[in-house]
Amino acid sequence: MYSFVMSRLINCIVNTCQLLPETKIFLYKINLDAAYRRCSLLSLTSWESMTTYDSLLLVALWMTFGGSPCLNLWEVLSETIADVANSILHNPVWDHNHLYDPMSDSIDSPKTLLDDIPFQRARDVAVVLPDNLGGYIDIYIDDNLGVTPDIGDNTTRLSRVLPLTIHIIAHPTDTLDILPRKDINSMKKIKEEGQLEDVKTVLKWVLKNRSLRLSTFTPG
Repeated sequence: MYSFVMSRLINCIVNTCQLLPETKIFLYKINLDAAYRRCSLLSLTSWESMTTYDSLLLVALWMTFGGSPCLNLWEVLSETIADVANSILHNPVWDHNHLYDPMSDSIDSPKTLLDDIPFQRARDVAVVLPDNLGGYIDIYIDDNLGVTPDIGDNTTRLSRVLPLTIHIIAHPTDTLDILPRKDINSMKKIKEEGQLEDVKTVLKWVLKNRSLRLSTFTPG
């Protein structure tokens, strides 16, 4: 599923532009902190995947970023995060002003282009898509991605749904579990990249929603 993330996002953006041709469309991204290290390996798997380094024998107790099966194993959790987030986002019962993770308050207000910049007209897409006018969530490994038109409370709901979903899924279910853990939401990444924007770098691509253009990201 990861291979088609950009296709799904682009199709969602173009489809939304067709439905709302004069409406701003925002993109959103937050990251999980040390994603693979959150998942422990079975003892048998650890012994079967040992690595030698000089005279040392390294035993991985959690998933490693170089492990070939780890991508598929992690997808079980990451896709669950996206599915739950979409379910909450589109649930009219969810009151985003009362039920949300306080980390969402660290996200800056949406950043947008000047109003005099024209909107590019979208062409028809080759697939049948749902409206997604309430927003859409997708994920690429540990990058949580969102897109929404600027209507109603959409921007606030989108900025709050992912931190809430990640907190719910990652929170210990045992009330006696008091072990200290670093928050799975990456506060550093939220401050750097969590702001909603209509021009945003996503997976090394710069998506320009107003002009419907795509370009490669050039550091610096």
